[in-house]
Parts: sequence; C-alpha cells; structure tokens
Amino acid sequence: MTNKDIWNEIAKEYDNQYHAIMDWRLGYSVVEDLLEGIGGKKILDYGCGSGKFSKILGDLGALVTAVDVSENAIEIAKQRGKTNIDYRVIKDDNLSLLEEGSIDNAVANFVFCTMQQDAQVINIAQQIYKKLNPDGYFIVLEPHPKSLGYDFISMKREIPKEIKSGTPIKVELTGMDTPFYDYWRSKEDYVKILKNVGFEVDVIKEPIVENCPHETFWKDERIHSPLLIVRAKKVLPYSN
Repeated sequence: MTNKDIWNEIAKEYDNQYHAIMDWRLGYSVVEDLLEGIGGKKILDYGCGSGKFSKILGDLGALVTAVDVSENAIEIAKQRGKTNIDYRVIKDDNLSLLEEGSIDNAVANFVFCTMQQDAQVINIAQQIYKKLNPDGYFIVLEPHPKSLGYDFISMKREIPKEIKSGTPIKVELTGMDTPFYDYWRSKEDYVKILKNVGFEVDVIKEPIVENCPHETFWKDERIHSPLLIVRAKKVLPYSN
C-alpha cells in the first residue's frame, strides 16, 4: 500500500478523531512564528492533509496554495471554505502547477516522515526551492528523531530493533484506532538534505512544555521535545 493509499484510507479518521493539542501548542504555533509575517504572503502548504493549518494561514491573510496526494484529504479540506486557499491534488509529488519564484514561503508539516526514500524528500525539496522567491523560507515540521519510546499526550512512537535513516517506526496517535508507520531520520539527515539542495538552515527548534504547572494533562513533553522544526532559507542558485 502506498502513502497515498494509506492517507486516503485514514484521512477522515485523522481529521475527526486525532487529539492534536501537542501539534498545535508545540508545532504549528512555532511554524507560524517562524514565518515572520503571514498576511498578504503567498504560502505553499505542501502535504496539507485535511487543511487545518492551511485554514489558519488563510485566516491570517495569506494567499495559500495547499497541496496533497490524498484526494480524500483535499475533499475534507475544501469543506473548510476559505476563498484565499487554493486546494489541489498533486500526483507524483509534482509541483508544476506553480511557476518558479512564485511563492514567498513554504511549509511541510509531518510530510517527510511519511517517505522512506531520501530521493523522494530531495525531489520535493528541490522543487520547493525553485518555486520560492529569493530569500524565501521553507519550514519543515517533523516528529523529533529522539522522541522514540516517550509517552506524549498526542502520540507514541515505538523504538525499533535498529535505527537508521528510513527505518519504519510504528506510530499511535491519541484518539485514532488505526496505527500506522512513519520513517525515521536524524536531525542531521534533514539538515544535510536541505543544505545539499541549496538552502541555508538558520533556525532549529525543539520545543518542550515549560511554565505551565496548572496544565496537568502534559506527559513527557515536559522533559523531551516531541517535535523538530527546521527553518531553511533560499540563498544559493540551484541549477539542476
């Protein structure tokens, strides 16, 4: 079963049942801050899923192009009804719908972890690099590579017998009945891929829960970051 088939199958369950408070507090809010101004910007949400973060960007005044390989996810996203968001289904990771240099910033939230082969990640990063304006930002949000075995409020990722780039990791998301697998990469793997494409990595965030003593629902988020956020800036001419 391909990634597209898997996410078509669980798109509705993910949208309706997943308790994503950790993602919003420690992930999406950080991505929003790192975009450094959203209103009026042309932003690509690559792998937008059911469009929840795309809607936030749209509510803040961005002109959003939101793409995903899952037809079911895009159908759910379209029901959110924002006129300044262009939802598109793409095939084979192809971004030919966008002209080169036509977007200000791009985000990919929990996308690369669904891809086992580095070649697929590199292909997407190369395309996004070309679509960005000079000095545009590409922000990548992923499960933290060292989050294995921790008990977080929104997810748990099992420790495999061996860990290397591309190792399948069993994931259980709070509220969902269907477990699935994503694929492990180190922080250094992500940085290397982005740098080799031509980006300069200027910010890495590994947020934990701090100064919230009355929020007793948090678990291991207080001692270890469940998420990794990498911001990369387009600075070098990419010619391939």
